[in-house]
Amino acid sequence: MRKAIFFQRTYDETLELLVEASNYVRLDERRERMRVGTNIGSRIVVSPR
Repeated sequence: MRKAIFFQRTYDETLELLVEASNYVRLDERRERMRVGTNIGSRIVVSPR
């Protein structure tokens, strides 16, 4: 198995960083949804001509 060039941490440290990144993305998505408002998930219906 090849050694990692940039990231030489333990499994626990790696998992902790992944959880932290996931939490950050979740928080950022929540902020974005609050900023945009209730239009999230709305469908745009185009009637045929």
